[in-house]
Amino acid sequence: MDTHQPTRSERLARQARNLLLAGIVAVLGLILLNARESGHPLRVGSAQAESIAAAPNFLALSTATGANSFYIIDTAEQVICVYQMRGDTPRLVSVRNFSVDTDIADSSIETIRGPDGKPIKIEGGSGVNTADAKAYAEGFAKLLEEAEKKKR
Repeated sequence: MDTHQPTRSERLARQARNLLLAGIVAVLGLILLNARESGHPLRVGSAQAESIAAAPNFLALSTATGANSFYIIDTAEQVICVYQMRGDTPRLVSVRNFSVDTDIADSSIETIRGPDGKPIKIEGGSGVNTADAKAYAEGFAKLLEEAEKKKR
């Protein structure tokens, strides 16, 4: 007969294993529940592209938005082209260079003004063009610079 009493570290290790096992069971349960609701265990839903293709420096995708649109992204030139199918003919409906978009760290600041002195609003509305995005990014950089000066 073994009368070994578990040490404190052994009890903690057993509790940690049980907690980890419970977490794994919970995650698996959520995956299976999502699989039953969506038909696929890893489906993201409406944020997922309907189809996607890639080639060096290019990405193409379509979405199920009802507009019958597809997108071609040139990652080298940082350009996105939006096409819509009109009958069986693809039509280019929008082109956008997004090279300066990555300079916008926070698009919710409404006090940034463009060269004309008018506030530039990035969020909401129908979007901005590349010139507005560049002006916003430059205004944002200026705000950061002024904040750094005040800290000193």
